[in-house]
Amino acid sequence: MNQSMIMTTIVLAFIAVTGGAAYAGQEEGARKDRWARSHGLTDGVGMPGAISDRMADRLGLDENQAQSVTNVMEAARPEFEALRERGHTLRQSIRDFDPADPDYGALLQNASVESGQVAAELVLLTGRVRADIHRILTPEQRQSLADMMARFDGRRGRGSQAR
Repeated sequence: MNQSMIMTTIVLAFIAVTGGAAYAGQEEGARKDRWARSHGLTDGVGMPGAISDRMADRLGLDENQAQSVTNVMEAARPEFEALRERGHTLRQSIRDFDPADPDYGALLQNASVESGQVAAELVLLTGRVRADIHRILTPEQRQSLADMMARFDGRRGRGSQAR
């Protein structure tokens, strides 16, 4: 896996594990929809898990491919949501720790281990989904996707990293 792909996976894992805190004050359903849209898991019209028409058009997916990608994403959605919820619960528990507690250091250590486990599971799940989608795409579509990711990385200031 090249450096850009590794960095993208790590960033996605970090966002998925920590990103929910930004939406803490919002109604749960709206927060989930916004999170799903920001992570490409919805078509932007309230259909979580559906690949966007724009992405399907840009990659030139036929109906079977688009449905297959949607199926992969829908199948993984409960796992992504469970990991996101574990991360949210973990962040809340860390906020609730009392620094005056004699066990504060041990609590933080345990929380850091659990956070690492959540991040590792998220990286593995993301990798599995990417591999499943990769198998659906033609070589030309894979190249188009790689080109789109490179442009995205460039816009986010990561374009100069080794690939």
